[in-house]
Amino acid sequence: MVYFALIPRVAGTVDEQYATTKSWTKGLQMLWATQLVDDEVNNGGFNQYFFNRSGQWAMEAIEGFRLIGVVERAEIVKAAVDQFFASRRQRQSHRRCIRASLGRNLLHAAPIHVRHAKDFGGL
Repeated sequence: MVYFALIPRVAGTVDEQYATTKSWTKGLQMLWATQLVDDEVNNGGFNQYFFNRSGQWAMEAIEGFRLIGVVERAEIVKAAVDQFFASRRQRQSHRRCIRASLGRNLLHAAPIHVRHAKDFGGL
């Protein structure tokens, strides 16, 4: 019920949505982030979670799952994040070759990477 009350408060651009949720208490951030994982992954898997940009809250979800003692779920989300960025690095490497030959910038950082670069070793 609390989660559904929060939904109307999260509006605007992706950056505005993230800023809104970061202004909430840690408990509400945990609720939001963990529920997004459950909703997206149960509906379409981690591909949907990252494609729909819900993955920008992945670090908060990991922290939230650990906080409530669901360590196994936190580790699953962490593994999905690691896999997402491992695949992303491979795609970027290929795109760098294309960019060098075309002289165009084809790379765009995902919001989660920009916000959590230190958590991912500066990928």
